[in-house]
Amino acid sequence: MSALPSRFPPSRRVFKQRLENWLLSAVQFERGRDCGAVIGSISNNDGPEYLYPEAAGYFLTWLAFIGLSRPDASIRAFRAVSWLSQQAGSTDAFLTRFPLNGRAPDWRNRGFFSFDLAMMCRGVAAVRDCVPRDLAQECLDRLLRLYARFCPGDGTLTAVLPRDSTALGGLPSRWSTRPGPYQLKPAAAILAIPRDIAGAPLHDEMKRVYFSWRNHCQEEPHRVALHPLLYHVEGLLLGFDCGIDPGGLAVARSLYPSILRRVERHCPRSDVLAQALRAGCLLLGETGDIGAMARLCGKLSSFLDANGALLFRRALDGGVRHWNTWSAIFGHQGLTFFDRVDRGTSPARAGMELLA
Repeated sequence: MSALPSRFPPSRRVFKQRLENWLLSAVQFERGRDCGAVIGSISNNDGPEYLYPEAAGYFLTWLAFIGLSRPDASIRAFRAVSWLSQQAGSTDAFLTRFPLNGRAPDWRNRGFFSFDLAMMCRGVAAVRDCVPRDLAQECLDRLLRLYARFCPGDGTLTAVLPRDSTALGGLPSRWSTRPGPYQLKPAAAILAIPRDIAGAPLHDEMKRVYFSWRNHCQEEPHRVALHPLLYHVEGLLLGFDCGIDPGGLAVARSLYPSILRRVERHCPRSDVLAQALRAGCLLLGETGDIGAMARLCGKLSSFLDANGALLFRRALDGGVRHWNTWSAIFGHQGLTFFDRVDRGTSPARAGMELLA
């Protein structure tokens, strides 16, 4: 069965609630050896496809976003931080993606990615006040020590490090395996962690990385793929929010109209649509218009499946459907921002601090 864009949702608020229900019921292991782990993708054929530490980082930030005073949120945060700490304590076993249900190993497991680690650090930092202090500190210490290995001290951030000597030269050339403007987001994610927790040397190094890429996309943004380009914009928003870049919002504002045109013209992925919706809502009043955000909501709703999850790509009749965790997180945040903007009950930038 294909996605059902005409039946779901009857309203944006119901759409948002369905995403929230799915995220709280389907994406985290609640028992067993991997209790607390977060699933990256679920297939209607094979079930959970892999565990994804980066998605665990997004999930933790999202739990803080929806409110850690909720008992279910704090319990889930504790489980996720415990699992991440356990994995980070043994780098030999700390995979980028943990395959499940007999799936073949992923090429990404031949390396460690600085972007993924930054999202984990950001997530743990976001929930550190609602989990045992010793656990949060241990997990952050382990993750930040790993992250520091990607910082050669020359104002650059290494994108990926090979897991061992056999992986040298074995990683494909992708945007995620090369330095690029998307690295504003990991740099800003570390800068958003209090300086006394992340450490002054790492903070200072991330400022150098941030400003080395800050203006990179202004002349020819069309040359950058939408997914990493939106990470660049998210880095600008985070840089503005944490106070290191008062002009970051203006740079994001200058980039967004061309991004919106590209997304509205053709966007086959739900995560990119959700990213565009989030950024557009946070910039609303500065660029774009509420009608454009409503159109993005409509496009995003066409990825909603009958179980309340977002398809990564629309499924053809009879085709395999892949329900995606980070798409759902980004989408829920985008719908939340748009609901606030649409109702006019809070500033458009409310929640920027916890942009997953």
